[in-house]
Amino acid sequence: AKAVQAVIAEVSRLAGQMSARDVGQLLNAFANLAEGGLHVDVEHVRAVNNETIRVAGRATAADVSIIVRAFARLAESGIDVDNAKALRAVSAQMKRLTGEMFAGEMKHRDAPQILLAFAQLVGLGQDVDAKEVRAVIAEAARVAGDMRAKEVSATLLAMGRLAASGMNVLDAKDVRAVSAQTARVAGTMS
Repeated sequence: AKAVQAVIAEVSRLAGQMSARDVGQLLNAFANLAEGGLHVDVEHVRAVNNETIRVAGRATAADVSIIVRAFARLAESGIDVDNAKALRAVSAQMKRLTGEMFAGEMKHRDAPQILLAFAQLVGLGQDVDAKEVRAVIAEAARVAGDMRAKEVSATLLAMGRLAASGMNVLDAKDVRAVSAQTARVAGTMS
C-alpha cells in the first residue's frame, strides 16, 4: 500500500501534464484503493479533479465514461470531493462529442461508450438532454449491425440504466434493432 501511495503522490506532482486518459486511469486507481479499504488522500483526488477540468475538452467518449464511473465509485466509497465543476466540464464535452459525431458518423464502438457515459452522468444527478440521448440511441440502433458482442451488451446495459433512471428515451424499434444483433453475435461467442 505504501508503494501505491508513493506512486500516487508522484502522479499528483505531474499535474499539468496529464491527458484525459491519464486522468481517467488515476481516478480509477483511487476508486480501486478506496473500494479496497486503503487510505486515499482527498488532496490527491482534488488535484486530479482539477486536471479533469483542464483536459475535459480533449476527452473521448471512452475517457468520459471512465472518469464519470470513477467519480461514482469514489462517492460510493465515501470519498467526499466536490467534483461539481469537473462533472460540468465532462458533461459539456459529452454534448460536444455528440454534436461532432452526428456531423460525422457515429461508429458502432462509440455508441455504447456514449450511452454508458450518459447513464453515469444521470446517475450522478447531472442534467442530460433527453433529446440528445434519444438521438444517440437511434444512432446505436442504426449501427447495431456492426456491433460485437461486448458492444451490444454495453449498449443494452446503458439503455436499461437510462430507463431505470426514469428517462423516457427508449423507442421499442431501437431496442429491437440492438436486441436482434444479440442473436446475430451469439454465434460468434466462444
